[in-house]
Amino acid sequence: MIDNPDLANDIEKKIREHYVPVVVDAELVAAIDEATAEVEF
Repeated sequence: MIDNPDLANDIEKKIREHYVPVVVDAELVAAIDEATAEVEF
């Protein structure tokens, strides 16, 4: 990958595109859980 920075960047971009939505979903789920807990109490 060091010999081909474009390839490394392409792979990194694909990894980020794959994982960013997962992080957003996890935060969203946590926010929903928190809101639900407040409603229950």
